[in-house]
Amino acid sequence: MMMQDGTTPLMIAALSGHDTVVKTLLAANAAVDQAMNDGTTPLHIAAQHGHDAIVKMLLAANAAVNQAKNGGVTPLLTAAHNGHDTVIKTLLAANAAVDQAMNDGTTPLMIAALSGHDTVVKTLLGANAAVNQAMNNGGTSLFIAALNGHDTVVKTLLAANAAVDQALNSGATPLMVAAQNDHDTVVKTLLAANAAVNQAMNDGATPLMIAALNGHDTVVKTLLGANAAVDQARNDGATSLLLAAYQGHDVIVKTLLCADAAVDQTAKDGDTPLCAASRFGYATAVQILLDAGADVDKRDGTTSLLAAALRGHEVVCRVLLRANANVHAADSSGQTARIAAERGGHESVVRLLLDAGASLEDDEQ
Repeated sequence: MMMQDGTTPLMIAALSGHDTVVKTLLAANAAVDQAMNDGTTPLHIAAQHGHDAIVKMLLAANAAVNQAKNGGVTPLLTAAHNGHDTVIKTLLAANAAVDQAMNDGTTPLMIAALSGHDTVVKTLLGANAAVNQAMNNGGTSLFIAALNGHDTVVKTLLAANAAVDQALNSGATPLMVAAQNDHDTVVKTLLAANAAVNQAMNDGATPLMIAALNGHDTVVKTLLGANAAVDQARNDGATSLLLAAYQGHDVIVKTLLCADAAVDQTAKDGDTPLCAASRFGYATAVQILLDAGADVDKRDGTTSLLAAALRGHEVVCRVLLRANANVHAADSSGQTARIAAERGGHESVVRLLLDAGASLEDDEQ
């Protein structure tokens, strides 16, 4: 008898952990490898739920230890995902392929690293799992553990000679994803293992830039303490300071300036940290940058005042005007801050600019 999805009595017994029923069904010649519509076998089910005694019964009945269901998932992968170390040892003793991967290249070691199952990671490594085997996207077990903040697993993998800087196809390293997700303990562990602090992704982004963009001040300080290059730029010219200013991360802006970040370094599109902070209305960041000596009128097609006026950021406009921003400066098309504010319907900003000396005669040239 079989249900519509392919479930058999043997599968139900394996799911429920009923050893005696499993034994009875096997003695009655139940098909040990008959699968559900998605390819799931009784062995998958027993492994998933940690029923080691049933796993042993099924293997003794010649269950296919490496049979994969949809996606390429084997019983060993299922057990690794759920942290069932005893079942994993049983499957390995029955010649389960330790590095057999899913369709996307995920191995049992990667799945265990993903879930933070350090005991399982050690068991698989003890069975000679390939520590540096990569997924289709280039991700390794170390990358996955770092991404998810599993510091104990990271240390176990490093002790097994995991390549600390092995990167995704995009160039992202374990250090980068740890920085991105604010896993400072993992960042420190990787740096202690000589991770390349200034290694860049394909787009030029470094761990420091990634941490700055995402607002992780503790990680930023850790990376700077490991001699991260504060003014290293992405392919588009953006620096860590510009990225922090772009997101309004005031504390990080201060941290980077204290590390002597170049306050007026310009991206390829002409953007400066001050212009970026002004454009998005981050008044506190604007003031911090001005206090650090940012050029209030530095321009490459536009100015900070014009950028703020265009979006109606009145408070930022006031801060810039107090710093003697040139109210008459125009962009490359001849548009002044007053014209930009007027076009955007920002009446209070228009009045502010007029009070500061903007001319009604200003017009596009």
